Amino acid sequence: MAQAAERPGAKQDVPWLADIQRPPKKLPASAPRLSPLLVDDQGRPIATLAAWKKRREQLRRFWLDFLVPLEVDRTKPPTLQVIEEDRPEGVIRQQVRYEVEPGLPTEAYLLLGGDSADGDQSWPFIEAVLPVYRLYGEPARVGLFNHRKGHSVPPEAERRIYQWFDAYVDR
Repeated sequence: MAQAAERPGAKQDVPWLADIQRPPKKLPASAPRLSPLLVDDQGRPIATLAAWKKRREQLRRFWLDFLVPLEVDRTKPPTLQVIEEDRPEGVIRQQVRYEVEPGLPTEAYLLLGGDSADGDQSWPFIEAVLPVYRLYGEPARVGLFNHRKGHSVPPEAERRIYQWFDAYVDR
């Protein structure tokens, strides 16, 4: 992995960021229709950082109450065991086993790659958070890289990833 000083565009603006923050020309009909984040519990627009922080805490509290937090040590990720793997055209398919809670194993399938990965249906989730960045007066630090053909990283994409990390990720 290259050092930060060797990466092109280190600690500079990312000129192509706007390209990945524009919605696709046409969203799929199955894309979710999300409610705006910057609306308070009375349906009024949120226009200040203080109002957003209050609403954010309300949403957080609602979510935590809904989830009923478990008393589980989450300091490390669960161990993932690959039980079986095959590689049909263009994808990697894995049957995996992991513990959803201590002592409670489950099995699942992972599908990596393929034309469905990171599709335009993900755009509403990106778009929903952009107003929050504006409220903080910060540049938006999210975007959608639609791989379309899987998750191998071509050199140009790797260069852009490092450029984005250098510009936006605190170390």
